[in-house]
Amino acid sequence: MTTRKSVVLTALVLGIALNGRAVADQGELARTLESADLSSEAKALVRDKALEAVRLGLSEGDVAELIRRGVRRGLQAGHLAPLLEVVAEVKRQDLPVGPVLDKVKEGLAKRVPPERIVTAASRISRELTTARDLIRQAEREGVRVEKARTREKAIKAVADALGRGVPPREVEKLSRHVASSAPREGAMSLLDEGVEVTADLVSMGLSPESAAETVAAAISQGLGRHDIERLRKGLARELKHGASPEEGARRLREEIRAGRREDRPDRDQDGDRAKPHEAREVKIHQATVPTAADVAAKFTPGIQGVEFRGLPTQQANDAFLSKTNNVLVSIANRLTDGQKVDFRAGSEQFTVKREGGQVRVSIDGVQLDAKARQDLAAAFSHLGRFEARGIDPTTGSRFRVEIRDGVIKKNEVEAEPGQRSERPRGGAER
Repeated sequence: MTTRKSVVLTALVLGIALNGRAVADQGELARTLESADLSSEAKALVRDKALEAVRLGLSEGDVAELIRRGVRRGLQAGHLAPLLEVVAEVKRQDLPVGPVLDKVKEGLAKRVPPERIVTAASRISRELTTARDLIRQAEREGVRVEKARTREKAIKAVADALGRGVPPREVEKLSRHVASSAPREGAMSLLDEGVEVTADLVSMGLSPESAAETVAAAISQGLGRHDIERLRKGLARELKHGASPEEGARRLREEIRAGRREDRPDRDQDGDRAKPHEAREVKIHQATVPTAADVAAKFTPGIQGVEFRGLPTQQANDAFLSKTNNVLVSIANRLTDGQKVDFRAGSEQFTVKREGGQVRVSIDGVQLDAKARQDLAAAFSHLGRFEARGIDPTTGSRFRVEIRDGVIKKNEVEAEPGQRSERPRGGAER
């Protein structure tokens, strides 16, 4: 009997091992490794790391694509293995792998040094770990989650907020307000939205403490997700009227607590329930970049603005930074006067709008080297106005490109301390 059990156990172990080998011998991963310009020893090392990632739950296609991008960059096994390991570690900890995988692919596409890619991906992994712990704590305190994907979405939102400067203690405060004020159904989605808006208010100049306090005031007054979304517009209104970010936020909190918010859609001037106004903007969370036709379809009667959030960074870059068949250009050609579209992919933002008959495109937070910036300028040179800001991954310097009516007005790179700003010939404003 003992001998029979040993045989069965041995067969199971061999089956698992052979199954892993079968993945490498038959699928996309095998074809990728076979065609890779690597030595036999290097292929064996990469294969082991790749198989481990697949066994942990990564799709074979994602792993194969990562290897292909790395090989095209000329990376050897010593650099590919750490990239595979940092992604595998995320799955090992049962964290959402998308943000880390996107960061690695983005870095490879932009030719960022592999050591810096690992550093950036590891930072995101740590933020996801902290975010998961914060969400678990929120659930223990009474923030109910009904679906696993809602929890995962909240973890991603919290991790993104942490990366944008919102400290964990402010997320904890928001969680407690949601637990004590929000209805049980939809509470996690409200926390997700609250954390995201807090990060956006920080990007508009507020301190994290003031941003979280403003959002918490809205939650405590029983305002819903739509009202919390509109806090961005409320702060923008105050800034336009000349207030500082902190003063503007203080006024918003006073309006919220007094129940007299100017932009609150569900009350009339007497505080009574009023018929909701027709929506002028729509906000959409989705995991794929829309086509120009998809975007145009969102502009139903009365809609002037559309915002897409949660887009994969690499997919957005492939669509919006391409020299040919650029999706932003296609969208721009379909807009009518007064329409505007925003896309958010990680820390990057892409905006297209038409006003006064002129198209304006702005890109912020991207990583582009000098050649990529020249290609980008060529792709958008025929539009009315184009602006791009971001980081040069080869130098770490900030850059700004501005084109008006087909003429490059600015193509500047921030200088190192003690040096003058670089203004390439023919690209600077005269």
